[in-house]
Amino acid sequence: MNLSQLKTDQLEAYLASLTPKAAAFLVREVERDRLRGGNAFPHDFILAHARRLLQSADEDIWRPATPLRVFCLPFEDLLCDHSTETKQQGRIRRASIDPIWKWLKYSVAAEVVGRLETEYDSCAADIDDNTIAERNVQTYRQLSVAISSALEGIEPATKPYFKLANQLGGDVVLEDAREMAACFAVAPVLLNLRARLPLQVREILPDDLPLYADICKNLAANSPDQGYLLGLTIYRRVTHVSDAIRVVREIVGSDRADIIQSHPMGVVGAVVLHDLETAGNLAANAIRSRHSHNEVIVHLSSFNTLSSGMSDALDIERTSEWGRRVADTRTKLSEVIKEEIAAIPRIVKAALYPKRGSGSGTRQDAFSVPPDAVDVAEAAFLVQLLVDLRLYLDQLAINAVYTGIKAEVEQYVEAIGERLLRELSNDAKSSARNVFKYLEAAGSMVTMLFGAETSSLLIRRGRSAMKSGVSPEEAQEA
Repeated sequence: MNLSQLKTDQLEAYLASLTPKAAAFLVREVERDRLRGGNAFPHDFILAHARRLLQSADEDIWRPATPLRVFCLPFEDLLCDHSTETKQQGRIRRASIDPIWKWLKYSVAAEVVGRLETEYDSCAADIDDNTIAERNVQTYRQLSVAISSALEGIEPATKPYFKLANQLGGDVVLEDAREMAACFAVAPVLLNLRARLPLQVREILPDDLPLYADICKNLAANSPDQGYLLGLTIYRRVTHVSDAIRVVREIVGSDRADIIQSHPMGVVGAVVLHDLETAGNLAANAIRSRHSHNEVIVHLSSFNTLSSGMSDALDIERTSEWGRRVADTRTKLSEVIKEEIAAIPRIVKAALYPKRGSGSGTRQDAFSVPPDAVDVAEAAFLVQLLVDLRLYLDQLAINAVYTGIKAEVEQYVEAIGERLLRELSNDAKSSARNVFKYLEAAGSMVTMLFGAETSSLLIRRGRSAMKSGVSPEEAQEA
């Protein structure tokens, strides 16, 4: 199915409305369709949007035990959907999986991959993660050795490095392979921790922090440099980002960002910061493109959660590296938002009331055509953004600008509703239908700003005025 043929916003809205259980059922059917070679669904699009819902599910989720699933299990908590120009330790791009799998299959570890494909060629097999881990301890060890041996002596900025990076599709893919090897090397430890944690850690109480820290310390005793992988497993499962950082803080013995940054567990903080920067950039791009309101809110919410989580759990000096990066991301996103919302009054006015023609054009001539659907959609997108931004003001430097613009838009939308009602009460019945369409457009924004009840009253007054030609005041009484 060609996704360009679908209404992306409607599909995203549908996916966002699903409960975790419904999302799990949908993923199950999509996975089965993809495994059968079907094309009934836009597989990657649905799975990418459903993952964040599945992370909040309280029940086990059926997933077929395919060779690739078995392969990805040790580094599953490091996966990210978004491409980056440089490698971020603690993050493995999903886009790197396919080229690395093929490299292993056809070059570096053909026998090991072949054995995986033979053992898990039954697509319908329903095998839990613990069983997979027990069956494949040796396989993961062999994959780690194979990758590490292939990369041994290959240093950045050398001809062998450039040659292999070019073969794999870039240096980020090569470095992702190196981190996969680290995950395979400690796979039993990672999967042990995963088995001991619930799918969603709602809250880590202060009294439980030492317990989590001790578990990580004990499991990482033989591989302290890979201890951060355990921290990322916790990070992937907590509801509150600050809880994952507090576990790291407990292990390091300090809440100072500069001390944590220099510790092996500091990779967890670096990943949170990387995710924060990514969410900020994605939110800015989504706002500029005005493509999908749901997409904007997802990224703004992610940015807000990560930013507040870091602020709550860490003592970050503004002049430190992490402090500067957090401040830069907030500033850049805030500037984009201020620039966009500054245009809202002008865009709303253009969408909700026609420009009076020059020359001898009459008032009725102005309403000879209905409102422009594109202009109304753009205005509605921005008004909804303006309303939703109130949830994220704590982590953005836009308060003063936001307050002034929101008041101006509210005042104008309220006034234009009354003005359109007066237009409906004049004698130009030929243009009344188009005037009412403008009123409906204004009503949709009244709903966003003042609520459905106020909007409903406006529309009822409009219908009454259009039918009887009475004044707005009489229509309100009616």
